[in-house]
Amino acid sequence: MSANRQQLIQQFIEYRKASGRWNSTYENNLLKFDEFCTETYEDNTLTQAMVDTWMKPKGRESHLSCNSRVQVVRTFLSYLQERNLTTIITPEALAVPPNQYIPHAFSDEELTQFFQKCDQQVNMEQKPRDAFQSLLYSVIFRLLYSSGMRTTEARMLQPEDVDIKHGVINIRETKANIQHYVVLDDDVRIMLERFDLVARSFFPDRNYFFPSRNNSYISVGTMNWRFQKIWKQVSTVRAVPYDLRHNYAIRNINSWIDVGFGYHNKLLHLSKSMGHTNLESTKYYYSLVPALADTISRKSGKGFDEIVPEVRKNG
Repeated sequence: MSANRQQLIQQFIEYRKASGRWNSTYENNLLKFDEFCTETYEDNTLTQAMVDTWMKPKGRESHLSCNSRVQVVRTFLSYLQERNLTTIITPEALAVPPNQYIPHAFSDEELTQFFQKCDQQVNMEQKPRDAFQSLLYSVIFRLLYSSGMRTTEARMLQPEDVDIKHGVINIRETKANIQHYVVLDDDVRIMLERFDLVARSFFPDRNYFFPSRNNSYISVGTMNWRFQKIWKQVSTVRAVPYDLRHNYAIRNINSWIDVGFGYHNKLLHLSKSMGHTNLESTKYYYSLVPALADTISRKSGKGFDEIVPEVRKNG
């Protein structure tokens, strides 16, 4: 390899930043990998031994944590391989034990209370920027609830991915790199349109539709923390943001009563909208606790109407 390790890492970082797909967590993990290589090996190139050693679990590190830590190195290697800059083989990801968690089936009352608490949090904030961040999560949780998007897809949305005029979201950053589209109900489209106007006043040139405080995308940890902060005011039952996606699928399926031959078409459309690779992934939701169908406006429309005017840059 002609270029040394540091040069290749820098090229990769610049490429990811230019494409809007970079964050401090990725950068820290990649730089730690480079520090490890420098301290452990005399070679300033990139070798198979460096990669193999780095990708092994450290001490009592779980397989899930290890996979998360080394993901950026996997992405780095893919970048090099696509450009014929390395012949290093990427080690297989460590097998993670099956998740035994059963998604929570939200009741109508829980959802109503949850979104009300989200809106109350916005009004409780003293500073405009704090109020905007609370508004952001009030909106993104509503989007997850009403569209069935994955949390990663929503966090990684860029402004150009959201066609507010036509109410269509282009999902590019997705599981298995399956690009798909989500068509929004009109009340959700209006919600995003109003949020966009507020977001522009705080971040005129924002990189992501839902920007973090430093104009990057919001992290998994912050989203989970925000969700739990509100959810604990509603219930002691365990729930996570991703459960809103499960809720979307369940409620859609349970609303298809007496549709006859149209059932398969509805299932197919739901599968495509949720970005599933096959119908079997969608049919998984049959095993979950049923819930009743409803619309986002009945759950939270009024509350959102009341809080948006309060969140202005000069307000």
